[in-house]
Amino acid sequence: MSTVVKSRERIGGDVFAKALEELAGKLGLLVSDSPMPISKFKSDYSGLLRGAMAGQLQQISRGNERYLVLTEEQVIAMVGSSSKRRTLADTLASVQAPSGHLDTSSAMMPGSKHDPYSLPNLGA
Repeated sequence: MSTVVKSRERIGGDVFAKALEELAGKLGLLVSDSPMPISKFKSDYSGLLRGAMAGQLQQISRGNERYLVLTEEQVIAMVGSSSKRRTLADTLASVQAPSGHLDTSSAMMPGSKHDPYSLPNLGA
């Protein structure tokens, strides 16, 4: 499992961190700075739970594996936000600008050589 995570990190950055940021944005929450090691969680789980109750997505790590701790309200909000119908404004807000220059010359279609308002001669 750790080799899969490492290869994803090399290809597209930290996929888990990006997913957390997106989830936090949808739920209107903050993300904890870094995962709490499992050894610290065992001795101070109340600190992690307080952070979750304060509206922060909390992470726990065990070696290369990371886990997310959500409160009941956060899970309900997550399900509610994914089941909502998206408006046109939501869709347009999610459109990302291209990262580089686009060559639009290949997208240009030549103009029509016939009158666009005339009907074709079907009887001939």
